Amino acid sequence: MRRLWVAAATICALAVPGAVAQARLIDDGTPTCQRIAVAAGDFDGSVRDVSATADLAKSLTPDVALIAGDIAYPDGSLAELKAQFGASGWPDVAPLIPVPGNHDYRTADGADYYSFFKVPTYYARDIGCGWRVYALNSEESQAEQVRWVTEDLAANPDANVIALWHRPRWSSGKHGDNANVQPFVDAFAGRAEMFIWGHDHDFERGYTDGSSWFVVGTGGQGDGELTAATAGSRRFRATPGVLRLELTDVSWTARFVAVP
Repeated sequence: MRRLWVAAATICALAVPGAVAQARLIDDGTPTCQRIAVAAGDFDGSVRDVSATADLAKSLTPDVALIAGDIAYPDGSLAELKAQFGASGWPDVAPLIPVPGNHDYRTADGADYYSFFKVPTYYARDIGCGWRVYALNSEESQAEQVRWVTEDLAANPDANVIALWHRPRWSSGKHGDNANVQPFVDAFAGRAEMFIWGHDHDFERGYTDGSSWFVVGTGGQGDGELTAATAGSRRFRATPGVLRLELTDVSWTARFVAVP
């Protein structure tokens, strides 16, 4: 498969809400199908805050919603999940692909998260147009997950890959870079079109070591702060909103859309 970069760095109207952040050609040819995905994590704040991002996400008419962890605060209990995320409108945005965050694991190592979402510890989903999302768990041991990813990628050699988990490998926000998740990044070497993370309550996009990545901890208040710019960072914004992905069989585009 031939892969060609669009010169995304030349798309520079990035201070405008909703401006295109990045675009990439995966292969030559004319698109034959399209899927729209939205992504957000870290649904802190009031139900009103989280409902605002849910309403925004739903208005973008997505086919799937990627949920990047820290879904209920402060402890990820079933009562909190129902009263916050469950009441916000997010469950009605689109079919969900969630991963847990550290807050979701504060109650019985994520037991209530799994009861609410009824998903495995880690898994993959095909979302159409040749795209496959790998939903990993940065709160659990990595070795078994890495083995599974390696085997599953080999079984799906033509898939266009999105890798989703909570704790970012690279981030300019409060928590900063996290080398502990490097084995996850390495497992997708040469295969992942993008990584999507949460944890820091901001939006950031970057390109590091041949990988496009997005931090989307903007599902609630989105009130993070820039601490120290990490290598490869291209854009940082602390405001609530969602990442919108337009995925075709030959290309993808990504833009952050802020809550009005």
